[in-house]
Amino acid sequence: MKKTLTSLSFLAKQAISKGVLILLVAVFFAVPVFSQDLNDLNGVTWKTTADLSASLAQESAQTDVTLAQPGLPAVDQAIFKAYKRLLGYVQSDLQANVPVADAIVKNYEKVIAEAPKDADLAEMPEGVLATYLSGLVEALSAVQNDIPIAPN
Repeated sequence: MKKTLTSLSFLAKQAISKGVLILLVAVFFAVPVFSQDLNDLNGVTWKTTADLSASLAQESAQTDVTLAQPGLPAVDQAIFKAYKRLLGYVQSDLQANVPVADAIVKNYEKVIAEAPKDADLAEMPEGVLATYLSGLVEALSAVQNDIPIAPN
C-alpha cells in the first residue's frame, strides 16, 4: 500500500513538473508572438476617449476584485499588481493625449523594467504580463457590428 501511494505521489509530482514546463514553454513562445503584434497596434480601431476611460476603469475594478481574494498567492498578487499598474499608466497617458497604441507599448515596457526592482512585482514570472495584453487590446478596441441581425 505504501509503495502504491509513493508511486502515485511520484506520478503527481511528475505531472505537476510537466505542467509547469508546458506553461513555461507556452509563455516563452507567446511573448515573441505578442511582441510582434505590439508593432501592429496602429491598425487597431480604438474606442472613443470616454469609452477607453470606462474600459480601463472596468479592467482596474476587476483586477481589484481579484487582488482582494483572501489567500491569493504572492505570484498572482504580483501579476495582478503589475497589470493594475499598467492600466494606471495607460490611463494617465491617454489623459495626456498619448495615442492608445503608444501608451500600451510604452507602459508595458515600463512595468517590465520596474518589476525586478519593485517588491510588489518581483514575484511575477518573466513573460506573464504579455499574456494580458491581448485582452487589454480587445477591451480597448472598438466593437465592429458588421453582422446584420435578422428579424424574428
